Amino acid sequence: LGSQELCLLLFCFVWSSICFVWSSICFVSSSICFVSSSICFVPSAICLVWSAFSLFLHIC
Repeated sequence: LGSQELCLLLFCFVWSSICFVWSSICFVSSSICFVSSSICFVPSAICLVWSAFSLFLHIC
C-alpha cells in the first residue's frame, strides 16, 4: 500500500465516522436531517469505491 491510498482510506474512515455520528444524533430529528445525512453519505460512498479501485489498481 502506498501512503496516498492509506491516507485516502483514513480520510474515508474519518468522514464516514463523522457521517454516522451526525445521522445518529439526527435520527430523532426531522426529514431535513435525513437529507443532510444522505448528502454526507454520498461522498463517503464515492470515497470508498475510489479507494477500493486504487487498491485494485495497486495490486494489479
